[in-house]
Formats: sequence, structure tokens, C-alpha cells
Amino acid sequence: MACSVLKRLIDLTQIEVDLSELENASEYFEQQVNHLVERDPKLQEIISKLEEVYKGSEKISEAQKKEAGVKEDKVVYIQAFLKKLEDEEKKES
Repeated sequence: MACSVLKRLIDLTQIEVDLSELENASEYFEQQVNHLVERDPKLQEIISKLEEVYKGSEKISEAQKKEAGVKEDKVVYIQAFLKKLEDEEKKES
């Protein structure tokens, strides 16, 4: 994400900047995250559920969003999902 923003800024300003170090760090970070996710089934489940919530949020039409006053900010959906997970875990305990 940061690389994309910086690349766009570089295009707009025509300033030459070497992003190779940032790109390498970004790639390394992504590899580490993927490795952690691969090793943790619970994390895989959480990510799957987050993806489902996100996909569900995209299905709401613009008219429905306005009618219901639904915020477009995806953070709201993620917070609701995480709260639901937390509540479920409390019930299981």
C-alpha cells in the first residue's frame, strides 16, 4: 500500500526515488505474515470470516446504504466482526 502511494506521488512530482529497499521490506513482511497464517488454523478461520464480512458489505447497494445510513467505512464491518468473535469466545469459555 505504501509503495503504491509513493509510486503515484513519484509519478506526479517527477522526483526520482529509489523504492527498492521499501519494496524488499514489504515483500519480506508479506512473506512473514503468510508464513504465520499458514501455521495457524485459527488465524486462517478469522481471515476467512473477515473476507466473508467484507464481501457481504460490498453487496449492499448504494441506495440501501443511504436508506439504512450504513457507513461505507470498512473498519465498521471489521470492528463488528471482531466484537462478534470476542462475544462467541466468551460464551465458549
